[in-house]
Amino acid sequence: MKFGARMEMAADSAPSPRRRFLSLRHRQAFSIVELLVATVILALILGIIFSITQMISQSWGKSTAKIEAFQGARTAFDTLSRKISQATLNTYYDYFDGATSRAAALAAGSTTFTPTRYGRYSDLHFLSGKSLVPNQVGHALFFQALLGYTDDTVNYGGMDTLLTGCGFYVAYDKDNSVPGFLGTLPNKPADRYRFRLMQYLQPSQNLKVYDPAATDEKAWFKTPLATDPPPISILTENIVAFVVLPKLSRADSEDAISKGKVSELADDFEYDTRKVTAAGVTDYQLPPVVEVVMVAIDEVSAQRLCQDNTTPDLGVAGGLSNLFKDASLLETDLKKLTDALVQKRAAYRVFRSEVALRGAKWSSSP
Repeated sequence: MKFGARMEMAADSAPSPRRRFLSLRHRQAFSIVELLVATVILALILGIIFSITQMISQSWGKSTAKIEAFQGARTAFDTLSRKISQATLNTYYDYFDGATSRAAALAAGSTTFTPTRYGRYSDLHFLSGKSLVPNQVGHALFFQALLGYTDDTVNYGGMDTLLTGCGFYVAYDKDNSVPGFLGTLPNKPADRYRFRLMQYLQPSQNLKVYDPAATDEKAWFKTPLATDPPPISILTENIVAFVVLPKLSRADSEDAISKGKVSELADDFEYDTRKVTAAGVTDYQLPPVVEVVMVAIDEVSAQRLCQDNTTPDLGVAGGLSNLFKDASLLETDLKKLTDALVQKRAAYRVFRSEVALRGAKWSSSP
């Protein structure tokens, strides 16, 4: 074969540029199996990313909901702690005929007062207890403080240190803030029952603690509470326990124990500065420290547990009224309540603090 013929055959057998391109493109393409595998892997990665994002979102939502649910309780606890710390009694010394002071005898018009001793006295009042107001749940606390609260700002505005009657308690009742006309509608809303932390604030110009005609020593807050409308406001909702325990300071408590004396000021949670006792230690004296315990539940739990006008027991044996009667059982009763809330699947939070009363000038002798 001639050389020219061989060159023509070589030229015919060499692939053209188009054939080389098509061959190369064929070698770089993916098969359908490879595409399916890649799609599955991408779907798995996107699913994992979506799942992680959803978990983070749910966790953030729950955390935010818990913070918001108990933010009102935290604010209310700070408010009552601050006001309790400002309680005052303005104690002075006076003559007594038995348990009756000279000031009380003169106010009652007595002409047979015979001094038998000299001791502390105060026209003001500080008391805490378990049955002080109607529908009370847990404890209640009433006192006077220099809060300067008034609803007559024209004549008393700017007087920030006026003496004001103050108090706190928890009540279980329905929401009375709903407009009355809603009750006449065919599809009227159902009554909404809740535990509510109430604040009693008696305007300074209406202060009744100095009323000489009062026959009941607790009339200065009981009488206004019976008026319509009473001088109360809702601090926050869903407070299922409010505990008040007057105590000695740590130093005084340790000193009392070292001397074989009782360190508790209110072994039954009852403290009344006007209740003259045999020992005379707590007569007309502010306690140095008040331990305040508050248990709150969230709104979701309250919707489930608060259904009607009967105060729910929250799973506590004997009901809430069976708790916080004995100061020595405070920790036990608190655990009973929190365990019951856990059993009821209720989200809760415990607020607790020892509040020092700046106006207390404690003396271990009457």
